[in-house]
Amino acid sequence: MSSQQRGKFTEQHIRALQRAAQAVELRLAGYSFSKIAETLGYADQSGAYRAVKRSIEREIQEPSEALLKTEIVRLEKLQQAVWNNALNGHLGAIDRLLKIMERKGKLQGLDKVDLTPPSAPPAPGTVSITGHSLPPSVVSALAELIVLSSPKGIVTSPQPAEDREKPA
Repeated sequence: MSSQQRGKFTEQHIRALQRAAQAVELRLAGYSFSKIAETLGYADQSGAYRAVKRSIEREIQEPSEALLKTEIVRLEKLQQAVWNNALNGHLGAIDRLLKIMERKGKLQGLDKVDLTPPSAPPAPGTVSITGHSLPPSVVSALAELIVLSSPKGIVTSPQPAEDREKPA
């Protein structure tokens, strides 16, 4: 193979890679494989499919943690961009801010928090706070803190309202 043929092959290879990259971009934009084939000149949809598949397989994937951090930073920048408008009552900015916050919450796993009450009552001697049972020692310590930090005149033990002393 002459150097001229190798150069020609390299140019063809580069053009094929560029076309495959365009195919990936179109696919990410929601184009069907048949539309990608039509747009970029592939013989049929299977040619476009194979080009997209090969391109994706060739890509070096970022570690998921780094990718997650990158996405969160991007969302934070978008959040900063709409923040003042949202605080000033611009309804479109408020809507966009809520969507950005929702997406961040999903990425950070905040939507996975189970807020449903437990199906079984807490074990005897424990107290359940948002579905988590606390051991008696923690309950005692919390009760002591509540009593010590309560201002005078506030009832810290449960009593019916009619049995409580009225402040003077």
